[in-house]
Amino acid sequence: MTCLSRIFGNQQTVVLLLPIVFMLHDFEELIWMRPWLGRQDAAFRARIPRRFQASIRQMLDLSPTRFAAIIGFEFVMLTAAALWALCGLTASMVCWFGALSVFTLHLVMHVGQAVFMRRLVPPVLSSILALPYCGFAYFYLARIGIFSTRLVPWLAVSFVLWSAGTVFGFRMIGGIGRHQ
Repeated sequence: MTCLSRIFGNQQTVVLLLPIVFMLHDFEELIWMRPWLGRQDAAFRARIPRRFQASIRQMLDLSPTRFAAIIGFEFVMLTAAALWALCGLTASMVCWFGALSVFTLHLVMHVGQAVFMRRLVPPVLSSILALPYCGFAYFYLARIGIFSTRLVPWLAVSFVLWSAGTVFGFRMIGGIGRHQ
């Protein structure tokens, strides 16, 4: 038995850690990302691909209140999925898997940003710290059989629904605390 297995050896621990790890990561984003983006020079911004320029402008237009509301919405959704997953139903674990997958992709994206920009971007530190948890969670899901071929289509649907839910959350909270 590995050290990780002893620490995360049961489903409840693996499942309930997702909202906690999410919040630790998003606290770093909430506190550091906007001020960091505002301090970057024109040469740095010129390196950002044109298709992402609008996203950067939108990030700078977000007030801390609006960004916190979006994070809060996502946290509530993740916590609800985690609590449902504690029921141990296959459907609830598939839902939780979708949340884990979207979060993992988000973390990998931050690492990719740092590599692409050749700079330390604020959320990359917590991303690097959170990725081992995500890897172990996938290992755990495989161990309990959640990756069976009959579930693959449902895992994909769950990922798409979580992705759409995240976009919906951003749009739903769109007017709260926007800078004028």
